[in-house]
Amino acid sequence: MKSACAWRFGLAALLGLPAALFAHALVFGGDHAVSGSLHPAAIDLAWLFAGICLAMACGRAACRRSELRVSFSGIAVSGAVWFGAIELCEQPHAIPFFTAALALAAAAWIARAVFNAFAALAAAVAVSSRSTRTPSPQLHVRRGVSIPPQSASLAHRLRLFSRPPPIFA
Repeated sequence: MKSACAWRFGLAALLGLPAALFAHALVFGGDHAVSGSLHPAAIDLAWLFAGICLAMACGRAACRRSELRVSFSGIAVSGAVWFGAIELCEQPHAIPFFTAALALAAAAWIARAVFNAFAALAAAVAVSSRSTRTPSPQLHVRRGVSIPPQSASLAHRLRLFSRPPPIFA
């Protein structure tokens, strides 16, 4: 339970930056660069965070764990924190609060929908690839216990009963 909560918190924190950048683009358009002189670093960091989240979803699906889900509220709160940090790096200007809140909500919803769809797809691919695999017929080892191959003929399988009984039975 605790690890699932930690996964969701980490995902929400990472997905908040792409959501905040998308909300910033919705609110301000091309009026000014995001975070002033740190614009290229912010964009690169957002791509990195999105890639890490997608890799986490693929890794969790490949390890046969349940698919990851991230909450809307977690991304919205993280996006608001990132949005505030971005605005602190810029020159002071007026921010339309209601428009920014709506843009953050829309961006968080879109980020959540895209990530959850990708996580579901990764889990489906992992499940389908596991169900179509067949064990090799040459391999006779299972769970560390050696299993001898089955004999083909009836005489070989009944070899224990082919001797005569002991004399003093």
